[in-house]
Amino acid sequence: MTVAGTAPARRLAAAAADGLADALSQGTLNTVSFADRSGKQGQRWWDGVVAGMGDQPPEVQVVEVVEVVEGAAARPGGCAS
Repeated sequence: MTVAGTAPARRLAAAAADGLADALSQGTLNTVSFADRSGKQGQRWWDGVVAGMGDQPPEVQVVEVVEVVEGAAARPGGCAS
């Protein structure tokens, strides 16, 4: 995992990303706020995303955490650089 910023900021960002990935993998976002949305709103969104997966459980893994710079161009994979 690559995280930009100071050591404490990197630890906080990595912990937040890991918490979100765990919640997504478990399918329980009610307690996690993300992108200025409540956990309840996130749960409704996630339920819609995985609705067509049937019995296949989602597995979410943090690959990289980066600092987003306003106006930065997106790169393949959906991360800003």
